[in-house]
This record gives sequence, structure tokens and C-alpha cells, in this order.
Amino acid sequence: ALNDHFVKLVSWCDNEYG
Repeated sequence: ALNDHFVKLVSWCDNEYG
């Protein structure tokens, strides 16, 4: 679950900063 949280965070950053 920790890894999934990290992946979600990275996905959010990628979406925010393109």
C-alpha cells in the first residue's frame, strides 16, 4: 500500500507540473 501511495503521489505531481 505504501508503494501504491508513492505511485499516486508521483502521478499527481506529474499531472500538476506536466
